[in-house]
Formats: sequence, structure tokens, C-alpha cells
Amino acid sequence: DLAQIKRSIQLMCAPRHIYEVRAFPKGTTSGYFDDFEHMAFAIANLSGRGPAVYLTKNPVLPALIARANNRLKAFAREATADNQVVRRLRLGIDLDAQRPTGISSSDAEHRAALERTLEVREWLAGYGWPEALLADSGNGGHLVYAIDLPNDVAATKLLMNCLQALSFRFNDEGTKVDTGNFNAAR
Repeated sequence: DLAQIKRSIQLMCAPRHIYEVRAFPKGTTSGYFDDFEHMAFAIANLSGRGPAVYLTKNPVLPALIARANNRLKAFAREATADNQVVRRLRLGIDLDAQRPTGISSSDAEHRAALERTLEVREWLAGYGWPEALLADSGNGGHLVYAIDLPNDVAATKLLMNCLQALSFRFNDEGTKVDTGNFNAAR
């Protein structure tokens, strides 16, 4: 749904910044965009052609747009590295059903993971966290929080510790917090 893709980009991307779009239809497809209209059409064209289409949640170095300027490049050799993120503007919290890699959650597992995602959001709101963007990942849920941190070792450690604390508090036999979501380019 192109309108929904455009709305998601508007919520996730800061104007006048560059973001990478990645997908894996066959190999890695990648593109760098500062034109969000072009980004929306590129994402729509990739939808359903592979297991995932996503964009960096943080803006990247302006020079990276030369890799694929407002277009997608199939079989891309380079992708954004953590040290190529200019600033941390989003924290993503991903909760999924616990299951072997490559196996989708059942309807019941999916519902349980979404319920757990709402519990995390409520708990963080109780500590004064701002409203989060809430998304259904298909296997669980995502919370995305607006932040404004430098992309440095201290911020990385802070976000890593935050996700580990949420994992300690909310992981159970059915649902887990992805503690690997602290890296800047993810």
C-alpha cells in the first residue's frame, strides 16, 4: 500500500537526511534516498519480492548517496556500517515469538508477542518515556522511539544496556526482546 509506505517514511525519516533502503530478494538490494517520494516507490516495488524490506532507522553520511542515488542497486556490495550513521534519531525495540530461525510465528505466538510489545510500551510510559510508534512485524511487534543521541561509544552502550534490561524484564518462554537492535545502522 503506497499510501501506508509514504506515511511510514514520514514518521520514520527526518527531512534533509539520507537513509538506506535494503532488501534481500536475491542477494542484497540497496539504495540511498533523500527523496522520500522515490524511496516510497522503491519500497513498494520491492514489497513481496523477498523476506524483508527495511530502511536504516538513523540517517547516514551524505556521501553514501553516491552508491545508489535515489535508486535501488541489485547485488549491492556495500551497505551502511555503524560508523557511517550521522546521529541516532530512533531506538527500535523488537519483540518476537521465540522459535527456531526461519520459522514464522503461529497466530497465537504472534498475538502473544504483540501483547508483550504493548506491555513494554506501557511499562516504559510509566517511567516517562514518550509515545512510541507501534508496528506489527508479522512475527511480533516493534516499538520505535524518537531519541537524539550522538553516534558514539557511550550512546551505543546506553542503548545496548537498555535493550538488555528490557530483555531481562520481559523475556519469557514465548517472547523475547531482540538485544541486537542497539547498533546504529540496523
